[in-house]
Amino acid sequence: MTIILCSWDNLMEPGIISGFSKLGISVTEFKHPLNDYDTDADYLNALSAFLLAQTNVNAVFSVNYIPVVAMVCKAHRIPYLSWTVDCPCLTLYSDTIAYPTNYIFLFDRVQAVKFAPYNPGHIFHLPLAFDPSFFDEHKPTEKERTKHSCDVSFIGSLYIKNNQYDSVSSKLPSHMQGYVDGLLSAQQQVYGYNLLKDSISDEWADSFLRYAEFQILPNYRPDYTDFIADYYLGYKCTQLDRIHILRQVSQLAKTHTYTTDDTFCYPEINNLGIADSTTVTPKVFASSRINLNISLRMFIV
Repeated sequence: MTIILCSWDNLMEPGIISGFSKLGISVTEFKHPLNDYDTDADYLNALSAFLLAQTNVNAVFSVNYIPVVAMVCKAHRIPYLSWTVDCPCLTLYSDTIAYPTNYIFLFDRVQAVKFAPYNPGHIFHLPLAFDPSFFDEHKPTEKERTKHSCDVSFIGSLYIKNNQYDSVSSKLPSHMQGYVDGLLSAQQQVYGYNLLKDSISDEWADSFLRYAEFQILPNYRPDYTDFIADYYLGYKCTQLDRIHILRQVSQLAKTHTYTTDDTFCYPEINNLGIADSTTVTPKVFASSRINLNISLRMFIV
């Protein structure tokens, strides 16, 4: 069996390739600049030509769902397998997920239940996995263990610069800003229930999107309340959660934070900058007594 892997250098790809190989599946990588998940004609044509040049291709695979890849596979009548590693994964709102050639695997069960009706029998729940041998191959040296040694570590975004709500909040009238502040404050006190979505009416969502000047792409069918709760408010709530937790933990234990966000305003947070996913992250894990995974405030709460 031969699979074409449409690579975009995601950190999950090496482990997936290794897993396929152990199952006796041959993997051929396709690499090409992808500038737009939905309308990149250059990528579409390049992938189509690549497939035509291959023989005995059984399926195409990618990490996360990519609509332009789905279009090519539908045209060539080749099964397209995708496995999400992000939640939310906004490309799932594309009408293309209904293609009969799609087999979409979502790591979050709630997300899988939500999208399954759009292509019955073609959308599945599949939890995230990892390749143990990868960590065995990247053990820290004594010098590296000393450098990264800590009680608690956190690797990831604080969403200080990468959350859409902060770019919109100043455009909202004061009563809408106050409503959002109240929602975020309440959600921070609640785990196991996502009150953000249930607290947004269709009318409120329409007003919010007008102030945000958001343009929905053609051939997309988002649930606007879901979209605002996840894409705008969920990321903002995650920012507040992560900053609060790291500030508190840093005062109680030796804590290393690895992020590209500027934490100048939070001197308690010991920010060591970015940790390369393949060369540094495994060594940080091995050198920490505890590694924090502070979940996104999206479908998973």
